[in-house]
Amino acid sequence: MFRHAPLVSRLVLVLMTLGLCLPLCAQGFGPEMFTLPSTFGMSTPISTRQLSMGTVQSCIEDALFVNPAFGPLQRDPNAGARVAVTALERGPDVTSGLGHYVLPLRPNETTLGLTVLVLSSSNGDMTLPEIGPASIGLAERAFVVNYGRRLAERLTAGLSILGYQETEVTLAPPVGRMLLDVRAKADVGLSFGSAWEWAPDSFLGAMYSWSRIGVDTEGAMVPAPMSNRFTGDQFLVGVSRRFGPQWLGAVEYQHCGMHASGFEDSGSDTWSFGAEYTPGGPWSFRAGLADESPTFGFGFNNGAWRADYAFIKDWRDGDLGELFGGSRTHSIQVIGTW
Repeated sequence: MFRHAPLVSRLVLVLMTLGLCLPLCAQGFGPEMFTLPSTFGMSTPISTRQLSMGTVQSCIEDALFVNPAFGPLQRDPNAGARVAVTALERGPDVTSGLGHYVLPLRPNETTLGLTVLVLSSSNGDMTLPEIGPASIGLAERAFVVNYGRRLAERLTAGLSILGYQETEVTLAPPVGRMLLDVRAKADVGLSFGSAWEWAPDSFLGAMYSWSRIGVDTEGAMVPAPMSNRFTGDQFLVGVSRRFGPQWLGAVEYQHCGMHASGFEDSGSDTWSFGAEYTPGGPWSFRAGLADESPTFGFGFNNGAWRADYAFIKDWRDGDLGELFGGSRTHSIQVIGTW
């Protein structure tokens, strides 16, 4: 494990970048905190619909997708914008904006996609044990390029490339020198995905991701400026099932690992569950479990455009609750197809 610090007794973050897992299994403040912004950003660059269905990523077909194998299923161009706001009980308000564009090169055969994310925080004043008042700031900027191709009638595959990702975590006292400034930039990030339509509108999906991140850390909480290299890997496998025209269910398993020189290897295993009910007409209602956090939502779809809403209660509470307390996450998204 990472070296213990008396500030936080448990700070275990299980994160993804581009679906590229960058988990933080740490016990204190240091270089490993670079993953904190991605908890609310690039750990879930998925649609609001999927957020409301337990954050299942690998096996649900949608206009905005993390598994690039779902690209070839898009027959028409589409674009959308998603906003998510997380209010932490003892921490900042974190806001992320995500935009995407999907262009079928050959409809139902090959597709190119682009996803862009920007994240920032506000109202970060908090009180830390043994430190006292401090203000925490989070920021992230990233974009991902996706390419998917049909391999057979019911089998597709795809590749995602992390074009750019940068995160920053700052911890500042009311006056005086900066306590901590952690800046990270991705060297490389790749994700491979596949999807098999084993029954109509029902999928077995799998993804493997790998990334390498350079991290620079300075401030009063570290003895001297330092630079580190972290690598993360992730494996997801999930299955979805359509039960008639009204019901859709999904379950997903995820394993994440992180490795760095001078740190012991760490990992995490989580499960997600999701369901969607469409009674007829344009409305859908959704619910799920993201590990142990309940998710809810609904959507309106008239064909040419759709709007979705999701709510997550105490997202990653087991990971972040001791530091930040409970949380409430709201997400809205609008997608247009032409």
